[in-house]
Amino acid sequence: MSLPQQGDVLMFTADSTELVRVVDQELAFTIRVTNGVVEMTAAFETAAALSLFGGNFEDDGTPGNPLTYWGNLTETDPAAWYVSRTQYLLEALPASSANLLQLEEAAGLDLAWFVSVGAASSVDVVASIPTIGRVDLAIAISARGVESHFTFSPNWKAAV
Repeated sequence: MSLPQQGDVLMFTADSTELVRVVDQELAFTIRVTNGVVEMTAAFETAAALSLFGGNFEDDGTPGNPLTYWGNLTETDPAAWYVSRTQYLLEALPASSANLLQLEEAAGLDLAWFVSVGAASSVDVVASIPTIGRVDLAIAISARGVESHFTFSPNWKAAV
């Protein structure tokens, strides 16, 4: 008898033939399945992925926006809403180094709940452009002295 899987399904952005693509609107996440078992994580990657990219592509984070993610309609605590400002800016802002600071600030706001609920003591985001049409969001989350580091590399879809 195998042990039950614990934690969250590990979701990340990567390209490989051994991986399974999970498409959420236009953003594709990847999960790894080995011998029929989905790879899990007890770290923050999946919660961060959903916070950055789990809302509605058309939700700019404005309070009362009718285009908000459907799951926010029944959530009474605004701190728990998925707004995904980062996702919105990747569609709305031109892909240029001049807009990296705005992406970092948006990602910081999307991930601020880690600190406000006490799951982490700090969250840091650094954005960079590794190639044309892509952005790397390097994230460091500190929780009780343990650092988690991971990077998401979504397409930057807005035209220059």
